Amino acid sequence: MSVQVKCLKCKKRVFDLMSKTIGGIEIKCPHCGTVVGYDFNNNQIIGKEK
Repeated sequence: MSVQVKCLKCKKRVFDLMSKTIGGIEIKCPHCGTVVGYDFNNNQIIGKEK
């Protein structure tokens, strides 16, 4: 089962998380250009604008 991860600013889908993951990623939203960092801890996703 995948989880849709959305941009914190424009609320559009940025990517899908396919499995339980531990770690983090910093990604630029392809829709609005905002750089957002996401921390993953199993099924919990914490996003922060950079």
